[in-house]
Amino acid sequence: MEKALLKHPSAEKMPELLTDVMPVEEGSVGITKREDIKRVIEIPLQSACEELYDKNIETWMSSANKKDIVTGQAYILIIFDSLSERNKEIARRFAEPKMVLGRNIVRLTIPVSEKTTIGDIQNAAHEIVSQFEKQSMTWTASYSVSDMRAIIGDREETFSIEDLQEGSGYYYDNESQRFYLSEEQFRKTRA
Repeated sequence: MEKALLKHPSAEKMPELLTDVMPVEEGSVGITKREDIKRVIEIPLQSACEELYDKNIETWMSSANKKDIVTGQAYILIIFDSLSERNKEIARRFAEPKMVLGRNIVRLTIPVSEKTTIGDIQNAAHEIVSQFEKQSMTWTASYSVSDMRAIIGDREETFSIEDLQEGSGYYYDNESQRFYLSEEQFRKTRA
């Protein structure tokens, strides 16, 4: 009988080898809060992606699961154009930026094999991301009231700010009169 494959930290037992990590199949999920990372990032790279998020570095995609054994690499893709000048220098130590689907990205890679443990990946990823510096949050989306009305199709301006906030699920800041993907991201822009 095949051993159960775990992919989430809420599972009873943490997998030990990369061969035990199932891929997270949710694609193109935007992270609007730190807690989203545990839901959409595979266990081996969660702490590294949390560290990048805490440093206001925009990640685009990552992979550290049993499928990566074929290519021999786990990876985190970061959006090069969202980096501070200092972090661009650091990113270039690992790879030159490349255009992928209209995004200028840097691929941070970690060699893997059938014998690679989760701890091996976590340690290697931490060694890479710890070199980056905290930077200003510049990449979060924000929308004016008129932008939000256009997005939801409120041409007659019948919805109140509260209606727009409730309908979109976004956070509204009264002072700037802008909508943000989350209150957490708004606060990161002010730190």
